[in-house]
Amino acid sequence: MKYNIFLIVAVFSILFSCTNAKDEDFSLELEQYRQMGVPDPNKVWDFDDIRAAHNLLSAIKWDKPYNLPRKESKKSGILFDRMVTLENMTFLQNDTLKLHEKGYMSLEFLQLVENWKDLYTNPVWEKQYYQRELVDININEVRVTQIMVDLTAKIMVSDDPIDIMMQEGVPKIKLNYVSSLINALHTQSNTSEFLKKDIERMTDSLSSSIMRNREWLDSASANKIRKSIDSILDSTSLDYVKARYLEIAEIL
Repeated sequence: MKYNIFLIVAVFSILFSCTNAKDEDFSLELEQYRQMGVPDPNKVWDFDDIRAAHNLLSAIKWDKPYNLPRKESKKSGILFDRMVTLENMTFLQNDTLKLHEKGYMSLEFLQLVENWKDLYTNPVWEKQYYQRELVDININEVRVTQIMVDLTAKIMVSDDPIDIMMQEGVPKIKLNYVSSLINALHTQSNTSEFLKKDIERMTDSLSSSIMRNREWLDSASANKIRKSIDSILDSTSLDYVKARYLEIAEIL
């Protein structure tokens, strides 16, 4: 009997600590990440830097899952910001690169961006601990695919032979955008799990993105996006979110 009581108390203690963990910052000091080998977040990262950071932080994920860099953290916020900034796509400003080269590099960059989502998602958690960070990661992924869509517009009017060969892949690039957008919308279906300011910021970003691309969306893509929006409308009680997505639903 005493053992059962002890077990019950222990279980509730664990549950309580996990629940309140979201309100605390357990990320490491910036210098601790640097000592592990994580690249300096004060400089722009190249592909090798991003891969190195991901590999090193992945080791933390399973050993000390609450120690990843946090958004707006006094300790690690600058590191998280570096992980999800478009500033790392410096190759886009390189005039010596051809359009198709930038296209291939953008695809590689997108794969690196998707790795951050895996890093901050834990399949054993019923509710994800890093909700704030996942908002930024999802927004960043949509922005990267938007850049890729913008590149395809230039590729479609290019007379470079290799660019012309790449034109066949334009529909796939647009599907990547739609897929990332729908995935981001899906995370909003449980708006109660997010801070109000985060869910509204995500709503603004995704709504603006849909408005920007609505002219080229085919009916199948528009229907998928509308279904995702309907799911959000059915679940949210936030007037601002409802108003923005109702506007989008009427246009699609």
